[in-house]
Amino acid sequence: MSIVLFRRVACSARIWIADGFCDAREAVDLLALAGDGSAFGGEHDETGQSCELPVASGVAATALARRISAVLALGSHPLETLRFRRYGVGEHHPPHVDCYEEDDGRRLVATAMLCLVGPEAGGETVFPNAEPRVALAPRLGRLAVWLNYGEDGEPDPASRHEALAVLAGEKTTLTAFVYAHALGEPAFAAGLDADEAIPGVRVVA
Repeated sequence: MSIVLFRRVACSARIWIADGFCDAREAVDLLALAGDGSAFGGEHDETGQSCELPVASGVAATALARRISAVLALGSHPLETLRFRRYGVGEHHPPHVDCYEEDDGRRLVATAMLCLVGPEAGGETVFPNAEPRVALAPRLGRLAVWLNYGEDGEPDPASRHEALAVLAGEKTTLTAFVYAHALGEPAFAAGLDADEAIPGVRVVA
């Protein structure tokens, strides 16, 4: 893999995007590994077809998890699974926040979502509470990272997000949920200014 460049989205939510985080060949390997999700207890509802893909299930998943952990440098516990989700036409995910606390005090501090298949239309991830509101287009190889807690340690309302309905084609993602005892920013975030010209990122009225 070549070196990837992270860019910070210009809004109040702390979101970063790296295009080309995986290439088409790696995406094919990850899609083959996940299959239809049935081998990993998959389910299907309005939010698409989903399952928890074990990191140890194949070389492609292991390599991806290690790369995400390395670039974020946030987690205090190794990634064990990646959330596989495939949206068909009309499927979407309602607004929610990725805030959760484990019994040992670790919190879900960051979400890292990788797009393996981009739809022909629709399927944007929208942050409706951010200022300004932004929509991120799903593109093959695009990794979107956002923080779920503010600097005050409370859940960040600006991190609330939703997946708009796919209008044509399909959208498939793998998401890493990063848990840690301490809050912080990803290792790549230092010194990055907000970028108002990221392709596929738009302000929503």
